[in-house]
Amino acid sequence: MGGDAGVPAMARLLFSVAAPSPVAVPPRDDAIDWAQLMAAVRSHSVAGLAGRPLAQTVLTAWGAPAPIMDTLSRHTRATAVNALWLARHTVRTYQALRDAGIPARVVKGAVEGVLSYGDLALRSFSDIDILVPPEQAPAAATALMAAGYLPAAPRALRFAGRPDIALSQLLFIKPGGTGQEPRTLVELHWRPTDRLVLLPIPMDQLMADAADVGIGGSVIATLPSALRILHLSSHAASHGWMKLKWVADIAHALSADPSAAAEAVELARRWRVMGIYAASCHLAARLLGAPRPEGLPPAGRREEGALARALPYLVRPLVGVERRGWRPPLRQLREELPLLDHLPAKLRLLRYYARPRTEDIEASAQDASLWRITLSRLGRLAMHGPRPPAAPG
Repeated sequence: MGGDAGVPAMARLLFSVAAPSPVAVPPRDDAIDWAQLMAAVRSHSVAGLAGRPLAQTVLTAWGAPAPIMDTLSRHTRATAVNALWLARHTVRTYQALRDAGIPARVVKGAVEGVLSYGDLALRSFSDIDILVPPEQAPAAATALMAAGYLPAAPRALRFAGRPDIALSQLLFIKPGGTGQEPRTLVELHWRPTDRLVLLPIPMDQLMADAADVGIGGSVIATLPSALRILHLSSHAASHGWMKLKWVADIAHALSADPSAAAEAVELARRWRVMGIYAASCHLAARLLGAPRPEGLPPAGRREEGALARALPYLVRPLVGVERRGWRPPLRQLREELPLLDHLPAKLRLLRYYARPRTEDIEASAQDASLWRITLSRLGRLAMHGPRPPAAPG
């Protein structure tokens, strides 16, 4: 785990404390830049994991100075407080949709904290992700606005649930109140991922069953375990596994429920996304010591390529737009094409990049047609290249 030749000692230590079972990796002669390690812990959003007692024992064994441990404790407490705050809003938004008669599944966030990490406070997250059927997306948006969550892209509301654009989600913001109350972000999804070829399961089948999870004394619905793990792998792949938190999600999910991980292998074969799932599993096993699911094909050139692309991001602190997992679309395209298992999926991925997105809709006239928005997007790509996403709010 993290012991490959050429991997810096700091990265090996970072991987160890984020693993499902932290282990005291024998130190090498490399000196640890503790300030850089703390920067990596924060930017990769694993302060909760690094603050576990066993992880702290590992850091102490490596000679972490007392000021560094104090800084880590503050970040760990902040992660726990933020998780509890967002868990409260997770229940509130889910109940708002349920009361409106809209079927919803909460994914990632507090759900993974409880089911994969075994402790809500261990997983760092900054927003709430909710899946709804595409035909229910407009009604779900209305229900969230009635509950006090404001759309970050009002012009995009009229395209909610549309299958003919790349837009797969809408962001809602509940402004912070007086005092220390922070703002809350809610992402309403009507597709499991923006690039549907990474998880091409129809939404009616994805949401046919539900698993209940208790959060804050309430019960909310999420995806069944095997689908949940597949969803985690497709989400991490869509961001190029750039953040250690996304790899840790997969590692902890594989460790928490091996039978569901094995079931996900069969689902990946059925839906022809084995390349994405296998790359995620091998990455989690190689770096974080996660158990490989039963029936998973051995790592090959495709998996080694995914590791080679992700490792430079995982061994250093992230900066700028990298924090959000953004990469130029052409780079995404080159990285994702080899992961797809058949030619039709590769062609669908190519077509995806020409479809309009939220920023294209917001940049167009209020009454612009979808055709005009598409032409505007293609013109901007040709003249100026891709733009990094703007910060919400």
